[in-house]
Amino acid sequence: MLIGGLTAQTVRTTYLAGIDLGQAWSGPSGEARLNQLLAAQIAHAEALMSIHFRRWRVVTAPDVGAIPGQDFDVLDQMIPYVRPQPAQPDYALKVMHHDVHAITQVRLWEGGATYTPLDLTPMRFSVREERLHVPLEAVPDPDTAHGWAVDYLMGMGMLPAEIMEWCAIGAAIQVLSMGAVAEDVSHGLGAEMLRQDGIEERITYGGDREAGGMYAGPIAVLRDRRADIDITALRFRYQNTLGDWQSLPSNAVYPTLP
Repeated sequence: MLIGGLTAQTVRTTYLAGIDLGQAWSGPSGEARLNQLLAAQIAHAEALMSIHFRRWRVVTAPDVGAIPGQDFDVLDQMIPYVRPQPAQPDYALKVMHHDVHAITQVRLWEGGATYTPLDLTPMRFSVREERLHVPLEAVPDPDTAHGWAVDYLMGMGMLPAEIMEWCAIGAAIQVLSMGAVAEDVSHGLGAEMLRQDGIEERITYGGDREAGGMYAGPIAVLRDRRADIDITALRFRYQNTLGDWQSLPSNAVYPTLP
């Protein structure tokens, strides 16, 4: 699933305009290949920056009949209930995933199929701790409590312009590299030479194949541009931001920023 304005058409019109890449990159199958490359570039950026750009719906104990990918995206684990210590101010629940943008539902599991929804109003989520703090009075009878079912949204739900460009250029470089290989008629030869009767003919194929062959020029320009986008440094700009906050539910618990 791509995000926002990052599409195969964006790459074609911005970075591959005027370049005939052949039958393999045309039509619906070509679009699908390019979208796969873009998805891989987004995943690479997420790994480097430790940020989710797509918004994921994480649920614990989904409703009967709920369909993965349609009603939720990620299935989380139940958080075991532990009785509070005498000096403990609240329950501090550690969620499995990072980059949480909203806690949408908290239920107390009391065994079997019994779940009691809790009021989210007095709760708070700490970004620094990655823990949900629940008041002690939210559990009136600790003897019946067995676990916590916490549902939440993680991920920014948007792709910043710099990251979009970084991903698009990366995909374009891959396409040009593969396109150069497809157009290579040298069969692995760098050059051919024929000498006969004092006459010498020499044919050189595709330029420097390691630099991109026939597309070495455009690839070099794109690589230089991509090198200017330091996504590791951009990590500190976009970490701990709500991203597309307008799409977050109004009755959720938002993170407390450090």
